[in-house]
Amino acid sequence: MNLAKVTPPSSSHALERDRLLCKLQEWDEKKLIIIHGQAGQGKTTLVATWLRSLATPAAWYTLDREDADPAVFLAGIAQALQRIRPDLPIGTPALPQSDRSAPQDTAVLQRSIDQTFGRLHQPCLVVLDDYHAIPSPKEFDLLLRTLIDSTPPQVRFIILSRTLPSLEVARLRARRTLGVLTGKDLAFDDHEAHDLFCEVFGMPLERTESTRINRRAEGWPAGLVLTHEYLAQSSPRAGSGIFGADRADKLQPPVFEYLAQEVFSLLAPDLQDFLLRTAITNWLPLPLIQELTGLPLTAAPGKHSVTSMLQELQNRNLFISVADDAAAIRYHSLFHEFLLKKLQAGTNPAAAQKLFTTAIAYFERTGDPVRAIDLSLAAGLAEKTVLLIETHGQEVLARGQVQTLLRWINGLPADEQDRPWFLFFRANALRFSAPHDALLLLDRARAGFGNEKKASCRSTGQIACLCGIIEACFHSGGDFQRMARTASQAQTLLKS
Repeated sequence: MNLAKVTPPSSSHALERDRLLCKLQEWDEKKLIIIHGQAGQGKTTLVATWLRSLATPAAWYTLDREDADPAVFLAGIAQALQRIRPDLPIGTPALPQSDRSAPQDTAVLQRSIDQTFGRLHQPCLVVLDDYHAIPSPKEFDLLLRTLIDSTPPQVRFIILSRTLPSLEVARLRARRTLGVLTGKDLAFDDHEAHDLFCEVFGMPLERTESTRINRRAEGWPAGLVLTHEYLAQSSPRAGSGIFGADRADKLQPPVFEYLAQEVFSLLAPDLQDFLLRTAITNWLPLPLIQELTGLPLTAAPGKHSVTSMLQELQNRNLFISVADDAAAIRYHSLFHEFLLKKLQAGTNPAAAQKLFTTAIAYFERTGDPVRAIDLSLAAGLAEKTVLLIETHGQEVLARGQVQTLLRWINGLPADEQDRPWFLFFRANALRFSAPHDALLLLDRARAGFGNEKKASCRSTGQIACLCGIIEACFHSGGDFQRMARTASQAQTLLKS
């Protein structure tokens, strides 16, 4: 499990927004709080700030596309709970194999949820960040509704998303168990904007100036952060040209790239280089940063190091979150997207590919094949991606991440998708919902393995296919004669 997913972000450089914090406190009896708004509106920062003031333990879990697999999601929630309650034997829920790639049965889900939450007798908060990252939210919503309905009353949930989850909101409102903050609520008012510049940024402005900036930004927090950084590095004349009364522009997210470029262009070259070299992934353990930048972790005063560069970024409020144990960082998604585009547009392709291969090797070496394969696929390294999937595919399959495997395979060129292991993985996704189709794929995969030159790979693949054929025969209605023949073939193969 990637620790980034269960680590709450740092909120040390954030304004305590009493208006919203009081609202959250008023909802301390609500089963579910939903906070939704566009990127850069401060959803994550708000909740991280609020959690610091609570006595109630809170488990943080950042969703991504892998959590479309219920097995991955429930295992991740169990690990997040284990971090805040290490004294409790919270087990990883075991979903039956038949349920990992097919629509979920509510009774099965409830049993798994009971296994995870059954020993939690004290109040607990579960924060689910980045709900919008789930690729099939309608299918995921069944799992989430079951989770909310099946957990004990002392377990409460907060969902952070760019979109409003379709979780029967009207029903929850009617039961008075739901609190909702929208993008309109998250927008900074003029007083908050003034406090942000004066107290957090250390940039004392006249109230009329901060109000004018906030009106141009329409209260958008990301716009205010970038505005500060731009004004801190440019002349007053440049600032008035962009934010003066003669301009009618509004600082909406499409303008983020423009402002980010203005801020980026004013940074020192060594800081620009640091940002670009670390742009390839949004989870950056400190050892990986060392490999990507060539900098030491620490250095004497006045010398560049990973630590000093990160401190400089934090001092500038440049959309960086530091893990609680300070062992890794992540960039805000908008800023990460901007940096990645800039890297790909302005860097020699060979140099960019070297950065990707460095990160891929690091994640593979440290036991994170999912992130390694995602990066390899994003870099367009088809041959490397094929090798990684074939090497780690069975491990990923054993964790129930069938949809993850399919996404990887479908992202490869068409002429790579019919490799024996890929046919086998696709068959696994169908063996319960469409066992006849699974049998056809397994037959093709077995024939492909028969042509493998390496004996160990040939026998391992064929045995896996024979086992899959037996299982698919059973689920297709019980072709017991073929099951017996297949079992005999597997036995002979094992003896050889």
